[in-house]
Amino acid sequence: SMRAAALTPEKPKAEHAVTTPVGPETPCLAGADGPTPYLLYALPSDPNGKTLDVGGVLEASRIFAPRAALLDAQGRTTRELGRDQFLYRGDVYSARFTPRAGEAYLLVTAAPDLTGKPYQSIAISTATTSVYTGYGVATWTSGVDAGQLRTFSYDGTVRVSVFDSAARSSRR
Repeated sequence: SMRAAALTPEKPKAEHAVTTPVGPETPCLAGADGPTPYLLYALPSDPNGKTLDVGGVLEASRIFAPRAALLDAQGRTTRELGRDQFLYRGDVYSARFTPRAGEAYLLVTAAPDLTGKPYQSIAISTATTSVYTGYGVATWTSGVDAGQLRTFSYDGTVRVSVFDSAARSSRR
């Protein structure tokens, strides 16, 4: 019996974030790659107009290595969010998705293919811009400072953010 954390705020709001620490006390799920910590979330009761971000928060020396799947009410996987959907958004390495009909839960587990890897070995949110100036071409890289070394980890923090376009438009 897996308990699901709610993602529905008490009052509708434009952005609602749920942050959950992952550590030794987090329950584990037996997987093909061995046991992995997991978090289960109940998708918003009214999914209309909602977009969700799910991922690992960047901490001083680590990032939870996220893997995410959507489940139906019976707990069957309807789809997995691919590694190519994860980007560096602010301080969260996350994937963005819109709930589909029949999806009831969001399952977050640790990704064995990521754990132990330094995050800048994965190209996330750095853009190199070249500009022609009168003195030649100036190039700079914006985004994450590549000098910061963080490692993807089984422990860390998961954040799920729910963006509600209906709440945004009705706000004065």
